[in-house]
Amino acid sequence: MVNGDAGASSNSAPHAQRTQIEAEMQRLQQDARACAEKIQNFMLQEDPAQGIFYAQEIHGLRQEKLRLEVEADLLQKRLNRMAHEEAP
Repeated sequence: MVNGDAGASSNSAPHAQRTQIEAEMQRLQQDARACAEKIQNFMLQEDPAQGIFYAQEIHGLRQEKLRLEVEADLLQKRLNRMAHEEAP
């Protein structure tokens, strides 16, 4: 009976970990979309004729967006690896 309980808890632990990773991926993807929107807004606000530029802000946001996308990609790869390891 004790072994059955241990198996049940070991099955729920990876499931909980997958759920947590998926939630983190969703957050990262949402943050990346927010960065893309901010980039677009800064680009629309630029006015070269009046000397209004947001190059530093746009560059920083592009770096942040890329970082978020890479982190989400790494989490996806972790999920894929976990699924592969659990496959019979």
